[in-house]
Amino acid sequence: MRKKIQQEKAEDLQAADGLLAEKSSPESVEDALQDLLVKIRQGGRAFQNEKKEDTLNYARLTRSLSEHLNSNVYLLDKNGVILGHAWLPGYSSQTFSNLLKNNDTMLEAFVEKAIRCTESQINDEDACLFDSEGDKKQKEKHLMYVPVYAATERLGTVVLVRSMESFGTKDILMAEYLGALAGTEMLHNRNRSAEKNTRDHSSVQMAMRALSYSEVESMKHVMCDLNGLEGVTVASKIADRVGVTRSVIVNALRKLESAGLIESRSLGMKGTYIKVLSPLFAKELGEAEPGRIAYSS
Repeated sequence: MRKKIQQEKAEDLQAADGLLAEKSSPESVEDALQDLLVKIRQGGRAFQNEKKEDTLNYARLTRSLSEHLNSNVYLLDKNGVILGHAWLPGYSSQTFSNLLKNNDTMLEAFVEKAIRCTESQINDEDACLFDSEGDKKQKEKHLMYVPVYAATERLGTVVLVRSMESFGTKDILMAEYLGALAGTEMLHNRNRSAEKNTRDHSSVQMAMRALSYSEVESMKHVMCDLNGLEGVTVASKIADRVGVTRSVIVNALRKLESAGLIESRSLGMKGTYIKVLSPLFAKELGEAEPGRIAYSS
């Protein structure tokens, strides 16, 4: 009896070895690598063909990731702020939609787990976080955290979630490659934003230096009169309040419009429509202190 059991075990082991050898044959490995290479190239081309804009379109970025990784995608920055997300066709989550309405930051416990992951990690227990109770019971779901790095700096995390099909080594390789591309885009976007802020700051400083003291004071009152970045003001009334001529305000508006900081349009007797194009200009200019504004009745 013992010999028979040992013989059966030996046969099982031999069959398992044969099956493993068959699955690991050079032909099957080569086919898998070829398939992965095709997908990687497709993903790379998709990123290269993206239309470059002044700021990174995170909605389009996450849609591209979702298509190539066949998963729901959530892109978080290093502080857990939700930069963008994309769902597979047919999926929706009222829980997540409500989260976005109230806050743009992922749940704290979720963020802590994501930040602790220094390499790609599968954690299926979090996969049903945004599903209803019915969905949790009906569907087998899988989740993978993919840290996003660029130039050795941790920029954020890509969270992948999908039903039924678990994540394998090929998925991890693909996710890390596309995550690296996403990190490069995020780093470029940050650098572009920094460069734009520098240019805007220089433009505002040059425009401010071109204004006389009276023009600066007049524009402070104009901004206070607008009560925002857009509205209608009457130059003659502002001039009376400040104690300058109307031409001072008109000249200031022309200088600022030439610098590309505002748009203005005459509305005849109704006044002048003004739209501030540079929030930085409004911040630099500031507003006249309410106690110093002498409004005439």
